[in-house]
Amino acid sequence: MEKNTIENMCVYYKDAEGLRFEKQEHIIPAFLGGKKMLDQGVVSDQANELFSGIEKHVSMESFININRMFLGPGKRGSKNPKKSGNAKVSVMCAPDGKVSLGYILLGKPKQIMQCFLETDTDGNKLTMAIDAEREGDLKKYVDQFFKDLKKIDIKKAVYISDSRIPENQKILGNHNGRWFLAYNSMLDKNVIEQE
Repeated sequence: MEKNTIENMCVYYKDAEGLRFEKQEHIIPAFLGGKKMLDQGVVSDQANELFSGIEKHVSMESFININRMFLGPGKRGSKNPKKSGNAKVSVMCAPDGKVSLGYILLGKPKQIMQCFLETDTDGNKLTMAIDAEREGDLKKYVDQFFKDLKKIDIKKAVYISDSRIPENQKILGNHNGRWFLAYNSMLDKNVIEQE
């Protein structure tokens, strides 16, 4: 393999072996509005990929995301809800104390397709919640939900623990092909996986 030249020397990894320089790095991360790029060869693809993972986490899991949830913008600055970025699915709590899975899109709470499993002395009780955006045959959506549910690998679901969920309740939801399993934070995730 060819040795890195001064034109292709990563400012982070210096002249480590096997670095690629096919992509360019934003000077200011794109999720903060940065458009200008560093010259190709300044940051290696490996460093760029490392920072991309960190940037994604910061953009979705920090206070920075609050403005985007309430005001937009979506992808590339668009105010069109159809072009909004991926919203973070989390536990929402209604004024009456009922919890559900959903996200905030342009300032409005949106509930995802989900089922609630409650266990009590009388046995198990299953209820469904269908997002209000769905139009047409609701039976079709419910049937598809349970058809998809039979195929999932529960270990690949996104686990969400929250103290507002009753200990006898679990919530399983689907949004954009991803599954989410929410449960009370007092419960052990490993036990939840085995149930």
